[in-house]
Amino acid sequence: MKNFIANINNTYGIYINFQKSPKYRSLIIKDNYNIYPKVASIELTNKCNIKCLHCYGDFNSSLNNFISLNDAKKILYELKNLGVNIIELTGGEITTYPFLKEIITYALELEFKQIGLLTNGIYISEEIMNTIILNKSKIFIQIDLHSLNDEYLKWFTKTSNSLNKIKNNIYILAKNKVNMRIATIVTPKNLDEIEEIADWVYNLGIKSFGISPVIELGRAKNMNKNLYLNDNEYIQLDILLDKINKKYPKFLSLIEFGQLKDSNCGCISSHVVISATGEIKMCTMDNMKYFNSNLGNAIKQNIKNIYDINSKYINDIFNLESPKLNSEECKECKYRYFCNGCLLRGFIKAKELKNNCKWYKNKVSQIIKEQLRIEEFQR
Repeated sequence: MKNFIANINNTYGIYINFQKSPKYRSLIIKDNYNIYPKVASIELTNKCNIKCLHCYGDFNSSLNNFISLNDAKKILYELKNLGVNIIELTGGEITTYPFLKEIITYALELEFKQIGLLTNGIYISEEIMNTIILNKSKIFIQIDLHSLNDEYLKWFTKTSNSLNKIKNNIYILAKNKVNMRIATIVTPKNLDEIEEIADWVYNLGIKSFGISPVIELGRAKNMNKNLYLNDNEYIQLDILLDKINKKYPKFLSLIEFGQLKDSNCGCISSHVVISATGEIKMCTMDNMKYFNSNLGNAIKQNIKNIYDINSKYINDIFNLESPKLNSEECKECKYRYFCNGCLLRGFIKAKELKNNCKWYKNKVSQIIKEQLRIEEFQR
């Protein structure tokens, strides 16, 4: 040791002083710490120019809540200071938001690592298109394409003559090599064209194609069973996905919420979602009608303060294991496929099952139960 220290002294000119006797210091160990998100989704508006049958939020053209430009800038600024590095701008439909170019420009000025845009692709103005293309190194866009059949789209979105508009916008973005994912919701009526859609997307040079079955939430809950795959159709879908994966490796992804992490999906803790009226809610699929999921208002309050005030709740959410198919609590429950991997859906079914939900009873902390107050939201 003496030789090592002498070498440090001679080589680097660093002199180390020694203390003859040790000094003892008190060390306070805290078992609690604050968790802040790294990803943020902002619902700029709840207005939408179509009315999809599966919509979790029941968005439509008659709604007109939107975040003002100043409030949106305030939210982005606070998120940046909080350490968020990925922003997702969504709705409703973001192209109906009156300040879309301004807010994209401001997000670029704040130098977020990535800015995601989620759109149905029906109307993308030339101004927005140019903004996306000029900043394609920072922007990622997801566009919905649920069919290559206009009649199907009319049935599914309640909007006529939209297919060519969507395809043309996808084509322009692909031609300009914008990072993009095409998203398709699978129903019994479009199952037989999933491979055709995948071929069309891949041949444009697009590197990501995401699919999801309809989830029984929001507007879809009140629709007929034409939206939902039966057991045989799930088997057929599985065969199709395997075929597509073999044709186009690393191209396909399942947009199935709640399967991103071993413990849970990261809602609230790593991913904050802000509604068109400013509320911080559980996740993008949360319509805030199921239970008390509202943590605070990002327009009226400082976002960091909201997280600090709710730190115990957020820590418990972070550590909560989501419902799992084969877990001791869930393996015999008939709703295990609905809840699997998703905290939101687990809480929704716990509200329906009351004390019969073993996952909620055994796994969910008292702090979370006191926040959500699901008993007060019983029908």
